[in-house]
Amino acid sequence: MARTIYFEDGSHEVIFCGSDDTDGLKAALERILRERLGNDTVSLLHDVIDPELNGIDALEWELKSYEGSCENYRACLGDVYDGLNQMVKLLRENRLNRSKLTELTDKLRKQINSEL
Repeated sequence: MARTIYFEDGSHEVIFCGSDDTDGLKAALERILRERLGNDTVSLLHDVIDPELNGIDALEWELKSYEGSCENYRACLGDVYDGLNQMVKLLRENRLNRSKLTELTDKLRKQINSEL
């Protein structure tokens, strides 16, 4: 189906694209805008039509950032888990070494605080 765009100067443009052909309609509008109003208007059209693309890029960056944070937290939890296992071994010994337990506890607390 043809669509006609009428301009204030009396001229018109006919677009021969189906209403389902969004790519064809977009290309036709870009051509008309470029010919009549210049490339700046076409750039503005892209900014208005495709804001979700900019949002998708920002979202992908944010997801990568979250992924990096999750990896850091996972590594910290692994270190804390290993430290807790060392503490359990120290507690199972016949003689309790308080200085080693205190040192290990302080180390783990410091590591957790640095991640928080």
